[in-house]
Amino acid sequence: MGGPSPRTAGFRDDFILKVMAAAQSRDPDIVAGVLRAQRGFLLRELRNLESLRTERATDPVVSLLLSAATRHVGADLAFLDDAEQRLLSHGGRALPNSPRSGLTSNRQPCRARQRAAEALDVG
Repeated sequence: MGGPSPRTAGFRDDFILKVMAAAQSRDPDIVAGVLRAQRGFLLRELRNLESLRTERATDPVVSLLLSAATRHVGADLAFLDDAEQRLLSHGGRALPNSPRSGLTSNRQPCRARQRAAEALDVG
């Protein structure tokens, strides 16, 4: 109990990996769809946590746990803001080798987009 508790899963979060896969598609619409879906999920989580906080306001331990969960969701929302700004700024030209970036690549973007969409279960 006296020692620190390191993260057991590290920083390999499924959602972060999904964002990276979407970015590799080089398609701003795929990236935006992944970010939009996650934002909706996180906002619903915040509403649920707020409801629980209201219901269990008298229990200090539960209140503390709900506060920690709320902060985690807030950090995830901040990551979404960062991802939107860094990947989708200027119409998606910030994406690596984006067709909109003006950079050329010997990869075939249609096939890359199709694989990413299949991997992400997006359209």
